[in-house]
Amino acid sequence: MIKIISDFLFTKAQARAVTFIQSLPKWVSLQFSILMNSIYHNSFYSHILQPIPVLSLNTPNACLKVLLSFFLFFPFVNAQKIQSGKKFYKKFYHTNLHKIPQHFEFKQENEHYKNDSLYGNSVWYEEINYPKYFRIQFGMNNGNYVLFQNDSSYRYDFGVLKEKKYSPNRLLFMVGGFVFYPYKTSLEKINSFGIDLNVSYTTELNGKKVRVIGSKPNDFTKNQWWIDEKTLQVLRIIEEVSPQVMMRYDFKNFEFIDKKFYIENEVWVYQNEVLVQKEYYRDIKILKFVSED
Repeated sequence: MIKIISDFLFTKAQARAVTFIQSLPKWVSLQFSILMNSIYHNSFYSHILQPIPVLSLNTPNACLKVLLSFFLFFPFVNAQKIQSGKKFYKKFYHTNLHKIPQHFEFKQENEHYKNDSLYGNSVWYEEINYPKYFRIQFGMNNGNYVLFQNDSSYRYDFGVLKEKKYSPNRLLFMVGGFVFYPYKTSLEKINSFGIDLNVSYTTELNGKKVRVIGSKPNDFTKNQWWIDEKTLQVLRIIEEVSPQVMMRYDFKNFEFIDKKFYIENEVWVYQNEVLVQKEYYRDIKILKFVSED
């Protein structure tokens, strides 16, 4: 039985290795064979590859012997595996239930960028009351602010309502609002916000292993979470705000507040992969929850 299993694994590995070699341009495979020859003569790899039938070491196919060991013993060298994100989201949801504050306020110091250069600064005052309330005041006590409440947004100039429109806030949900809905309701919201839980993969971001939910590798045109697999904190969000505009938010420097909650202290904002703003959160204060219904 063991021999049957080993023969089967070897055959699968050999097929994968051959497919890989055949996909290489000729000049690449020639250079690659030089590298593989040197690896093959290493005593460790020679021991592993000894049972494999001998190939000519003067051809690009010589690298097949070494590749077989990698495809047989190290399957993770293949492309990132696409998997469902439903099970991971459930863990992500329940872990964060008591780690995200529901009602808090802070001062936000901004750096505004254009053409990779700093061109201005501003200070905003913000209040979040998850899952349905988000207020951004531009400057101190001047009546200029935007309010996101339920599925609408309201823009005020000097205290006068200037605009009201239907505006579901996907970002508010993805940053932390998701845990303040019942689990099944959060799944319905995910679907309504165009986040595909059926697509997920693992990669690295700034040296951290992360799970991406909502897209395939190298696809930055879909709404997606990038979640630290160890801490289950949100490190990046990508969302479509219009057919021509994709926004990316990178969350940095998490701080524990009141020895219970964690909040990011810094966010870098990109529009179509171009840096447009850096945000720094100051004077974070946890507030008592007030129902907005």
